[in-house]
Amino acid sequence: MADDTLVGKNLGEYEILSLLGRSPIANVYRGFHAGSNRTVAVKVLSRHLMEKKGFQERLEKEVKVIAQVQHPHIVPIYEVGQADGYPYIVMQYVGGGTIGNLFARYGKLSLAEIIPVIHQTAEGLDAAHKRGILHRYLKPSNILLDERGSAYISDFGIASIRETLNAISESGVTSGMGYAAPEEIKG
Repeated sequence: MADDTLVGKNLGEYEILSLLGRSPIANVYRGFHAGSNRTVAVKVLSRHLMEKKGFQERLEKEVKVIAQVQHPHIVPIYEVGQADGYPYIVMQYVGGGTIGNLFARYGKLSLAEIIPVIHQTAEGLDAAHKRGILHRYLKPSNILLDERGSAYISDFGIASIRETLNAISESGVTSGMGYAAPEEIKG
């Protein structure tokens, strides 16, 4: 997995500013692209993924498909690439945290707080489904919020790529999986 030693360095055209989050296969950083004068999120995947035959090509292909789904409640993808041996995906930076963060902080949300998030998430999922794209790994940490509380679905690309990583434990459950459909767990 990539680590926080990237903070303060450049990855391709992106200055890595801070670590936003970690997962078993990637870290997400807040970055800056001087050419567009834009703050972005840079998902840096583990270097060992590059050793898997065809990984970079599949990553690029799947991200291109997902990037075609343009919707106000889906995080837009700007670029997919590789630099210094790290595969990465650059997307819009959404700075309000995740629904998972809110659940961890407050335990629960009121109906007035959660209904707009559910509605916006459903609209985004509906747009993706109409294009034949399933998320497969939707969970509170993949629903981002902006500073006004609007919801954005993230992590479509990694969700569909996850199946190729052979990260299944002996019990048949993907390591680090906090949420899964019962039919996925049952096989």
